[in-house]
Amino acid sequence: MNNTIKLCTITAMLLALCSCETRRIDEKYAASVVKDKLSLPGTVTAQALKGGMSGAKLFTVTDGAKKYVIRFMAHETPERCLEEMRGFRIASENGYGPHIYFMDEKDAVIIMEYISSQPITYQQLQSKELCSMLGHLLKKMHSSQSLQKTTDAINRVRRKLHKITPHGAIIPLESIENNLAIIQKTVTPYIVSAPCHLGLNPDNLIFFGDGLKAIDYESAAQSDPYFDIATVSLFYCFDSNHEEILLRTYLERKPTLKEKARLYLMKQVALINFGSNLLRRIDPKMPFYKTLKIPSYKAFLKEWWLKNVTLNKPESLLKFGRAMFNKAIKNFESQEFKDAIKILRETPPEKKLLPKHS
Repeated sequence: MNNTIKLCTITAMLLALCSCETRRIDEKYAASVVKDKLSLPGTVTAQALKGGMSGAKLFTVTDGAKKYVIRFMAHETPERCLEEMRGFRIASENGYGPHIYFMDEKDAVIIMEYISSQPITYQQLQSKELCSMLGHLLKKMHSSQSLQKTTDAINRVRRKLHKITPHGAIIPLESIENNLAIIQKTVTPYIVSAPCHLGLNPDNLIFFGDGLKAIDYESAAQSDPYFDIATVSLFYCFDSNHEEILLRTYLERKPTLKEKARLYLMKQVALINFGSNLLRRIDPKMPFYKTLKIPSYKAFLKEWWLKNVTLNKPESLLKFGRAMFNKAIKNFESQEFKDAIKILRETPPEKKLLPKHS
């Protein structure tokens, strides 16, 4: 009988999680929740925000004096809701995520600080300061408390690759899969698991003048931290000097050849990861699919940072996605790729390739 009661209680709690799909969640409801949970006096209003890929519902809420963000989680399983909430909590406690004022795991709701983000200019991307800030943020993140979920970053990308088979006419999927397998075999002996974000594209990093904070922990898990470093490098480091600053800041010393080789290989994995994300949103039957002129990755990235292009059009998604794949394919055939493999395979792994974790 007691076991039956416990099972029913646990089941009820799990069903309550991620319940935002069954509740009517609108601006009025969001305002009422924040007003109630934070005991705010007077009139409280809310405005809808664009959510992440998980389908979470987000609102800015204000009482006229202060602004907040409320997030109603939405995942296909309660376990994923709990893990994302844990990611938010750890980020808040360690200072690399928004401060959390209220969290309710039963109702899958988080109320956090509103951070007024500032757009990063192309000129700021050329600065050493930004790369240093990113290195500090990554180090803080990877040195925080462990997450319960564990993910093999490369296997995760390989699974994504299998989901874009309709694009096999323009993307050499088999060749890419083989190279991912080579990378995985090469870097696996070096991996030191750490709490990772696994989605640090610019949409998930908030810049506020003298600092950075990460948001959206939908994919967060214990994984290879070099995947996060590689992702940040792809989007923010336009040359090897900035990449050196990023890695040197993260490691708090000059990086070794092996560490540079690891980062280079994981950048190829990150390119395939985000390229797959973009191509999954494209229908191969679109009229421009095979005729669209594809720019280089660096050229498109520059135009994107200069605000000359956006990713709200299918043409832009296809250009950026294919540019990522083209860059990785070209790199797979390069001497630098062969050298990185050789450097990591010729001698045993070093004992420490990461800062000491707390």
